[in-house]
Amino acid sequence: MARMKDNAAKARRKVLLAVTKSNWGGAQKYVYDIATSLPPDRFDVAVAFGEGGMLEEKLRQAGIRTIKIGGLGRDIDMGKDLQVAPELAKIIRAERPDVLHLNSSKMGGIGALVGRVCGVKKIIFTVHGFAFNEKRSLLATHAIVFASWLTLCLSTDIIFISRYEKAQASRWPFIGKQHLIYNGIAAPDFATREESRKMIDGLAGKNLDSKIVIGSIGELTANKGYTYALEAIKEIITTTTFPIHYIIFSDGEDRDKLAKLIQDMNLSEYVTLAGFVDKGARYLTGFDIFLLSSQKEGLPYVILEAGYAKLPVIATRVGGIPEAIEDTFSGLLIPPQDSLAITENLNSLLTDKVAGKKYGEELYKKVSSQFSKQRMIDETIEVYEA
Repeated sequence: MARMKDNAAKARRKVLLAVTKSNWGGAQKYVYDIATSLPPDRFDVAVAFGEGGMLEEKLRQAGIRTIKIGGLGRDIDMGKDLQVAPELAKIIRAERPDVLHLNSSKMGGIGALVGRVCGVKKIIFTVHGFAFNEKRSLLATHAIVFASWLTLCLSTDIIFISRYEKAQASRWPFIGKQHLIYNGIAAPDFATREESRKMIDGLAGKNLDSKIVIGSIGELTANKGYTYALEAIKEIITTTTFPIHYIIFSDGEDRDKLAKLIQDMNLSEYVTLAGFVDKGARYLTGFDIFLLSSQKEGLPYVILEAGYAKLPVIATRVGGIPEAIEDTFSGLLIPPQDSLAITENLNSLLTDKVAGKKYGEELYKKVSSQFSKQRMIDETIEVYEA
């Protein structure tokens, strides 16, 4: 009997998930979903991260063990970053994981190298969007391409969440085994339309019953392209009579910059920076149109959530978004960094609500049939156990 218990304990794989920050973005939601969905009789899970935040709170509430990595932040800081490696090595040696699953660019680079040095047998890196797809100088782009390639070389397995990024890396030599696993979600527990509009009214500080609400959910950073969205909103309110209001659920490092821009553009009456909204997807039913103006994405959860809400979506043609949305069939795709394209497509949806309803219904069919959370978890477990 004792031997059987020992064998059962040995069969339980130790998984250490790691991510740079503990805020609540796409990579963090991915880490949370995996950590809380792995069968506890088969996996012993811990999550390591640098800066604390919403992810840490949610994991603790779910009973998942968390580990803080001192000095680890998003921005490049050679002094602090050099100190992270020995601390991460100490954690890995103490945890002795069978699987080290890395997320975000900085954690991927440091973690894959340290994992190799510490002799971890399976090092997995999930690509949530290559940083070299952001707008940068030529020198910086080449440096990031090299760092990305090195990370993939040091990893035994790479999980791509879109065919787009898998194709970008497919010709790189010496990289780990490649897997395509789309992000997946369970159907959100949506509030009623009335409940959502009441909550949005409270955030906006005004009654929006007569308004068409255009909404976005995403961290307030340059990558999300909000300046282009604001330029489009400005154009619509100055050249049309559509009664619109634009609201963004989230917070981030560019909040003050965007707030000033809104004021300078005289948009305070028409735009609300709502800050972080807990379970923000629950209130998508209060939006009339969903807008994603990002300059870089992997396969964003918010697109899948908007699909479950049957919303007409305007999104930039970046990363894996075209793998979820078919242009003019299940949504509208536009080039990044193009406020004119946002304006034209918003005008199109504001004018033709029948087309918008059709886009929302088709996106719902696609998301509910092909992007389930259980599929994502099952395919990830296959990589863990291979």
